[in-house]
Amino acid sequence: LDELQACVQYEGSYSESHEVVVRFWQAMASFTAKERGRWLRFTTGRARLPPRGTRRFKIIIDRRPHRSDEELQDILPTASTCSSAFHLPSYRSVEEMASKIRIAISCADVDGD
Repeated sequence: LDELQACVQYEGSYSESHEVVVRFWQAMASFTAKERGRWLRFTTGRARLPPRGTRRFKIIIDRRPHRSDEELQDILPTASTCSSAFHLPSYRSVEEMASKIRIAISCADVDGD
């Protein structure tokens, strides 16, 4: 998980200490290695981190546009594999975030090869 965290840059209102980002890393800590691999593929199109280190490999985590609390219940995170960007809504709990990420990566896995 540390190696993955070292690859991440935050944009918009997110930073390493932002409460949503802290919840994100707590959710990722609860994932299996296979789930983390699915998240990486969902976000970057890659199944694994580069073998030669991650200094030049970057993943962006940014905030989805603000939504009302009712809309957040129906919103899943999205990603742009071309730019290795993960667009993360501001879920209120680690459990909700983990659930929504798991749904997103499992739906995307349907189209995987």
